[in-house]
Amino acid sequence: MTLEKRLTHEFVGNCKHLELTGDKIADYTIMRVADIPDADENDPDPCDPLLHFLYLKVYNAKDWVEEDDIANGIYDEFYAADCHCSHDCCGCRGYWIEQIEKCKLLNYTHRNEDYQIWMVLIGSSRNY
Repeated sequence: MTLEKRLTHEFVGNCKHLELTGDKIADYTIMRVADIPDADENDPDPCDPLLHFLYLKVYNAKDWVEEDDIANGIYDEFYAADCHCSHDCCGCRGYWIEQIEKCKLLNYTHRNEDYQIWMVLIGSSRNY
């Protein structure tokens, strides 16, 4: 999968995929995902809030790419605002980025391939 640097910012939210212009900055692979309930066990939330921890392996980064470019590319790739349903309380899940952080101690060279590990924390809840 590919991370891109957006050039025009004509579209926002769930429509940003319509923006066809972008420079490839790196490739990535999702290494691990963990979903953790973000609600009190004694007082369950009907919106079913979750925290999603993702660990990404980012590789094949272009020479001109900086860490901010990668962080912005990850944000654009994983941020998904609420749905486009025409009615409220549809039950669709909305996603937002809580945190993006490069794992500083995890820069690797393996089989002549340089890569970095990034942690992404995504929050989500259902629209009820």
